[in-house]
Amino acid sequence: MSLREGRDELGVAQAAPKNAPKNDLAVAAPTRRPWRSPLSANDAGQFPEQIALVSAEEPVANRGDIRPESDNLSPKAARPANAAASRTVEEVTADSFGAAVLDSEGPVLVDFYAEWCGPCKRLTPMLDQMASESSDVKIVKVDIDASKKLAKTYGVRSVPTLIVFRNGQPVSHHQGLASRQTVEQMLR
Repeated sequence: MSLREGRDELGVAQAAPKNAPKNDLAVAAPTRRPWRSPLSANDAGQFPEQIALVSAEEPVANRGDIRPESDNLSPKAARPANAAASRTVEEVTADSFGAAVLDSEGPVLVDFYAEWCGPCKRLTPMLDQMASESSDVKIVKVDIDASKKLAKTYGVRSVPTLIVFRNGQPVSHHQGLASRQTVEQMLR
């Protein structure tokens, strides 16, 4: 099918007649049409619920379709319900790091994380479960944004970073998201 030089009144290209010479065909340049909203003023009576949603006077924060802050998946909020009764992952700062990690007699797994880190949030439930199941391993978390100097001291360049300490010395190190099997091998 070939195109004639002209277009009809709607701007649609017209097919050339079958008897038109093949060498004499030209393609018409495309025309621009004005944009029309899918919900124009004429449609307001047909779609009142969509128009009402767009023009609602209720503030966005009070609408039911937005989750409250307590439902977010931060490492602090992602703890299982039964973790309170058993051993939990302890949050430590630069001030409490010495007593919680360096002075500890048994192995200590330190999770260097950040609140904004997606893989850190995925790692949190597994570490919480391991802390509740194991009584011989202490698991602590260090927020690198709150303890930048501590993160720099131990060479943390990406999050999550897991470091196992024994007798106050780092003995094993892993950067990135780790499986439970990897963490268990680090603790051996």
